[in-house]
Amino acid sequence: MESDADVDMEELPGEHLPVLAEENDKEMDGGEEYCSVHGHKGDKITVTEAPEWPSYLVNVESDFGKSLSRRLFHWGPLAAIFLTGFIGITAVYVHLTWWPIDDPIAFLDLSLFTLLIYGTLYNLVRASYIGGGYVTKGWHPPQPEHSSRLQFCAHCSGYKAPRSHHCQKCNRCVMKMDHHCPWINNCVGHRNQIYFFSFLLFAVLGCLHACGILGVVLFRTLYFMFNGITRQDYIYNDSIIKDGTTFFCTVLAFSFSIGVVLAVGVLLYTQIMVVLRNKTGIEEYICTKAEYRERDESEGPFVFPYHLGIRRNISEVFPSFWARIPRGNGIWWPIRSDCSQFSLSEEQLIQKANKRFYARIYQIHEDFEGGWFKAWRFGLRTFICQPCSEERRIAVKKGESYAITRIQSNWLYGQRLLEMDKIEGPFSENPYAARASRDQTNQAVVKQATQPRGWFPKQVAKPKYRSQEDENKKDL
Repeated sequence: MESDADVDMEELPGEHLPVLAEENDKEMDGGEEYCSVHGHKGDKITVTEAPEWPSYLVNVESDFGKSLSRRLFHWGPLAAIFLTGFIGITAVYVHLTWWPIDDPIAFLDLSLFTLLIYGTLYNLVRASYIGGGYVTKGWHPPQPEHSSRLQFCAHCSGYKAPRSHHCQKCNRCVMKMDHHCPWINNCVGHRNQIYFFSFLLFAVLGCLHACGILGVVLFRTLYFMFNGITRQDYIYNDSIIKDGTTFFCTVLAFSFSIGVVLAVGVLLYTQIMVVLRNKTGIEEYICTKAEYRERDESEGPFVFPYHLGIRRNISEVFPSFWARIPRGNGIWWPIRSDCSQFSLSEEQLIQKANKRFYARIYQIHEDFEGGWFKAWRFGLRTFICQPCSEERRIAVKKGESYAITRIQSNWLYGQRLLEMDKIEGPFSENPYAARASRDQTNQAVVKQATQPRGWFPKQVAKPKYRSQEDENKKDL
């Protein structure tokens, strides 16, 4: 999920580190109890409704980023439309041949199938065009005091609203971002979650129906082929396929239908879990890191603030059966009463401060042009074993320094450094520095959040500090 969202975006350091409030602190003007890290399993969930703070959104209803034609003219939507159309047309043709609509039940069956195909295409187009909803560039919270509890996006020159994340593909911060989906060529988020869920549901149901229509005819045709067929059966039996082109298209459409059911079915299951938990894929990743993060003795387990109970979670996405407009403004959210509007954002700030602190500094000693295919010159293993993500393969130049936060096989993930703060000596003002005192001379804090960031081959870089290289050898 993380591949397209800037969940690794390094906010401006220092001034944006979280202020850890006491358990009974009150929110400014909100009157709600603040507690980001305590809670007990089995406790009754009480909900604090979203505060009536201004959203400071500008033209959000018309800010789609791209026109409909530009959204659809992409391999993802084009492939989805082609598959839907091919399966639909083939199934309708076979249905009319095998089960003509002069039978009332056949008419109802074909009408239902046509409705499923229409629902698939309609929700695909709507999800692609509307998108998840963009946070206005330069956005800031209504109270200046809240700025220290939010992440800062250098690309959008503003703060990230709660639950929003920066998408590298869209180059915008997206409300309640789940992931960037290539099939709709847009992000799945607050405003189009209903359409995306409906698109997956209609696609799976439609292809299941198509499997039934096409499967019956294929079975009968193959049965006659392998068990003998008389000329009279061939002429008068409309339940079998009589020409090679139709047979080929039917087999192909049936195969596509099974593939869609399996592949899209997995996505549908994932989205069902997202709705039931009110937790996006990115938020699931953040919560997993929160569970394993080393905590101070004063901290308790992290409590996800947006889990409001299954019934309320569903109503947050589907306010009513026919509703296509989600609840809320995409900025402020209903939360558990034992958390605050900024609980998740503060946890992210802590995690990212830790990640910056533990970053390994590598220096480039050989140029790499970037791209997926240019890695071929570093060997077959490096080329084949590339990270399974859509994150960029960036170009690097000899002499540059990178803060490395992820290592995978023969690849490094990092961000170019223009300025670095070398960590030396104890940092009493930084509550996270003590955890890394064993390796204080090898750490750096990334200051330039807008610098290139992505994957490049491990062969082009070496650790900048000798002690760091020795430790890497020990790890191996």
